[in-house]
Amino acid sequence: MTIKLDGERLVAHGHGRRLEFAADDVRRAVWLSADQARALLGFHADLATRYCGLVVLLGDAGPLLAFFVMPFAPSAGEPTVRLETSGATSLAKRLGLVIEPEEQPAFTGETVKRVLVTERGPGMAAAVASGALAVLGSVAGFLAMPNRDQLAGVLLLMISLVLGGVLAGWLVREQRRFQAAVTSPPEPADHTVYPVGVTGPYASRLLLGARDIVFWHGGCEKRLRGPLSDAGVTTCLIGPDVIRLVDALPRDHLLLDTAQVCPTPEHVDQLRAACEAAGLRVEQTPLPLATGHEPLRWTYDKKHQPGVGMLASEHAAIGFVTPLWTFFALVLTLCGSLGQLGPRPALGVVAVVIAALELAALAWTHLTFRRWRRRVIAASRPEAGR
Repeated sequence: MTIKLDGERLVAHGHGRRLEFAADDVRRAVWLSADQARALLGFHADLATRYCGLVVLLGDAGPLLAFFVMPFAPSAGEPTVRLETSGATSLAKRLGLVIEPEEQPAFTGETVKRVLVTERGPGMAAAVASGALAVLGSVAGFLAMPNRDQLAGVLLLMISLVLGGVLAGWLVREQRRFQAAVTSPPEPADHTVYPVGVTGPYASRLLLGARDIVFWHGGCEKRLRGPLSDAGVTTCLIGPDVIRLVDALPRDHLLLDTAQVCPTPEHVDQLRAACEAAGLRVEQTPLPLATGHEPLRWTYDKKHQPGVGMLASEHAAIGFVTPLWTFFALVLTLCGSLGQLGPRPALGVVAVVIAALELAALAWTHLTFRRWRRRVIAASRPEAGR
């Protein structure tokens, strides 16, 4: 998710949505607390809670853009602090506005939803769609068995095969997208990359630039403002426990585990050089940098498996394990195909082959994910140099 002021145009990209309008159209910028956002949006209650409220840019005719206060700083904190560290305050300032609390919104939840940009991945919509395909396909395959001698049985079997094919194709496509996402970091452009030359099934990167800093972690990007941006990161503090990227005040913008990011003195030197090349000061201390907050993961955590409905900030949103019930659904389709071997041998053979290929496609998505996960866990062990 990105929101940029490009000349006189404000451009916002969210999951599956792009909004663009003239910056002069924005008349007010208001902030709604988490409770207000939950009451207004309903089904976005979980996002409103995680993101400490909602910012709405208003024009003469109503909301033009709405976005949750992104948690760039790992620490919880007062709303004003979150607004500043997320970049919302800086955006409003460039628009010539001040973000004001809104006690009683004059707009409705429906108007906000039309201009809301989020980082949510396929989420529950994808889960419901895949589940509906599996259920309908299995019901059609099941009903085809007792009607195998009738035309209705043939039609039900065809419906089951088509639905199973759509489901298998969708899962295969999503699995391939997931594999590409977790292994393909963004282009460095004018950034300095740390660490250099690290490859693997699930690698993390810090792309350090003067304007922005990108933390890329297995298909997920978290963007921070750099030293040349308002309230951006200016210093990298390297302690024996955590690495803190802080602004001039100093406020935390990113926390990382030192043991994961810099396991050796050579890694510390590489990080120092990368930060200095981007214009960041580097300070190293032998004293623990107690923060009271958990650092973000740098390597894959086997406790957090990819799952449909998870937020991109937690994991690659397009990744998931092939649900076991999809196998059972296609098994019923296969049973319906076997039932046609008696009355219609030619059709039965074709149907069996198609159902078997669909089952093989599902098995491929499941097994390739398991193989990828084993490789990542092995690469994440300390003895592997991660």
